[in-house]
Amino acid sequence: MKIPDYSPDHWLEYLRLDDQKLLTRARRDTYKSSGKGGQKKNKTENAIRLVLGHLLVSETGSRSKEENLIGAVRKLRLAIALDFLKGSELRKSLTQPPVEVLPYLNQSELRINPKNRAFPFFVGWFLDRYLFRRGDWEATIKDLGTTKSQANKFVERNRALMGALGQADEYLLVLNLIEGTSAPTKPVV
Repeated sequence: MKIPDYSPDHWLEYLRLDDQKLLTRARRDTYKSSGKGGQKKNKTENAIRLVLGHLLVSETGSRSKEENLIGAVRKLRLAIALDFLKGSELRKSLTQPPVEVLPYLNQSELRINPKNRAFPFFVGWFLDRYLFRRGDWEATIKDLGTTKSQANKFVERNRALMGALGQADEYLLVLNLIEGTSAPTKPVV
């Protein structure tokens, strides 16, 4: 299967690539990181920067190049999941949840660890539902099969998702003003 060039419309296809295939699609730069960590950190190029289309992530947290690469790939997957604008329009909404997300839907507690391989899929689906529902928090929560308090806690624990929802609110507000429709329902987070 040929993977198309990166676009927010293809977020799910990119998340399904294994790490090596994803890395072949991204530009990888190494550089010397600054800050604490001793002489080794300042002398070796162990920091990683990955660029995929307009997305740029970097990882400098470890003195190990391999650990930084793992962290950068994790950040890139999250950036792909949360990338929703393609120029002046929204990415295409999915009609069905990704299979990777199904075990986490309709649960009494909304818990998924950011290190879990399914985390970017879940966050991407969460954002996708929010955009599809045009910012209607209640309808989004219903799509996820959870409670308002569980959804609020999940968003509060995940700053990247909170930021993406804030950007989505701004975009939807402008869109609603242009179309002359009502404003989206703000999440209680």
